[in-house]
Amino acid sequence: MSALSQTRRYEKTTRLFEEMAEHYIPLSPQCYYLGIEAYSKKEEVDGALQLFKDMQSDGYEPTLEIYATLMYELGKAGSWVRSLELFEDMLARSILPTRQIFNLLVLAYGSGGEFERVLETIDQMIQAGLEPNLTTFLWGMQAAERAGEMDKGLYLYQRMKDRGLKSHPKVDQALMRIAMAGDDPDRALQFFEAAIQRRRSYDKNAVDGPIWEEKGIYKQALRACQLAAASGTTPGFGISSYEDYALQLLLDLQKAKIKLDPSMYLHAISTCEYKKSWTRVIGLLQEMSERGFRVQGERLRSAYWNAILAAGDSHDPDKAWDLFEQMKLSRVTVEPFMYEKMVLLLEKNGQLARAARLDEEFQNRQLTKYAQEIMVHRKRNEWEEAMGIVQKIRDDGIRPTIKIMNTALSSLQYPGKWELVLEIMEQMRADGYELDVCTHTVAVTSMITAGELEKASEHLQVMKKEGVEPTAMTYGRLMYGLEKADQPQKALYLWDEMRVQGIDPDRVGFETAVRACSKCQFDEAVLELYDEMKVRDKNPSRETARSAALAAERLGLSATVIEGATPITPEEPEDVEVLDALGR
Repeated sequence: MSALSQTRRYEKTTRLFEEMAEHYIPLSPQCYYLGIEAYSKKEEVDGALQLFKDMQSDGYEPTLEIYATLMYELGKAGSWVRSLELFEDMLARSILPTRQIFNLLVLAYGSGGEFERVLETIDQMIQAGLEPNLTTFLWGMQAAERAGEMDKGLYLYQRMKDRGLKSHPKVDQALMRIAMAGDDPDRALQFFEAAIQRRRSYDKNAVDGPIWEEKGIYKQALRACQLAAASGTTPGFGISSYEDYALQLLLDLQKAKIKLDPSMYLHAISTCEYKKSWTRVIGLLQEMSERGFRVQGERLRSAYWNAILAAGDSHDPDKAWDLFEQMKLSRVTVEPFMYEKMVLLLEKNGQLARAARLDEEFQNRQLTKYAQEIMVHRKRNEWEEAMGIVQKIRDDGIRPTIKIMNTALSSLQYPGKWELVLEIMEQMRADGYELDVCTHTVAVTSMITAGELEKASEHLQVMKKEGVEPTAMTYGRLMYGLEKADQPQKALYLWDEMRVQGIDPDRVGFETAVRACSKCQFDEAVLELYDEMKVRDKNPSRETARSAALAAERLGLSATVIEGATPITPEEPEDVEVLDALGR
């Protein structure tokens, strides 16, 4: 247990202590002390006090160290009643209290806000021949801080000086906290300046800038600036503006190469926010981020937006524009209403070109977002939801692009809603859209899915008449449908037509042509197609390899065909091609 205590492994210490108690192993005074210490360090004071009672029940006398350990934890919590009980118990056992014990009693009174008892204890110390030290007065000042009573804090400070004790940055921090607790941040800044001047006057060789020991009072000064800015009062104590003062404090610390922590930045940022110095807020937040501190995106976005609004109110559209561009680069979320407000601001100030550019950017951004939503519904064959998003785009006052329309239409392919596809296409023509090959391919696919192969073949001629040339994907889909419907001759007719037009077939087209030739027992054609697929790296499937082997066998040739790739599923690669064709 002693080894565990020395390495501060208090959890294991308490566990070991409990195991000893469970097995009725006699406990020595040292074991009790280590157990009390471990429970106290874990802030389980009730457990520590129970051990204190058990120790006495076993006939052991508590030591001064045990009293000090218990009183320290009780003092931090402000449990002055129980601390006083321990103090009186110690006196009853004729254990003389040391300065440490008196200080711990002062800590309990200070944390509990019992100022009068603090003074009584200090007097009691002096009567006992013990000299109060810096810790005594520091802990006593906590009572004044809790009450927010500056006079009490100054009284203790004066008593400290009367005892010949020199001030210390920790005492200065305590005085500043007391002033702020009493809603007097200007007084806190006065204490700060006095502390800086005192240090420099004591030491003729003192540096002008801050030293490490003063980091705490600088942090309190930054906090005082924040509180003063929040109160809305006019700066006092020779300060022109609280935000300037706070920024100068940060600059002084940086020049002295004293590492800033996030709370110091945040005090300065809040000061600037209260004074509506938004560009300074942005600069500080960016500096925090560059130093590796976590910055809330919402706070940065709010600073940018408020700075933009302020620039607009000042009729400075150029500054508003620059800030808006910076906000986008900072990767914070730019909401739609921000785009709309910014466009209006630019138009109001006669910057029509920028307004038009920003409006176009906003529409493209919205269209990209909507396109992603449509794709999700398309993959789920949720055509009603996909078409609903198209209507939502229109409701937002944005004209859907042809790519958006094609993507939404593609959600109707596999449900086979070909009549609805044709109806929407007609409406698209009326709305001035120029239908492209993707639009017509969607129509062909929806007809194939519905088993309307004749209509799909007719639509191939319709798109040609409209001047839209079918692609390998268009032909491949129709060929696939015809071959599956046991119409291999028609599929091969389309194959020949495609090759004559110089259209490069995709893998789906090759596979379909091989199956059609195999059904028609065009064995030489099967082998030619298979060889062409290998030469052109079209990755023949195992099914195609088997068809080639069978054709070679029928022709009396050596079946040296190597069976290759996995069986093709046309829907899957074709879907990938559709996405590419739609520009996704």
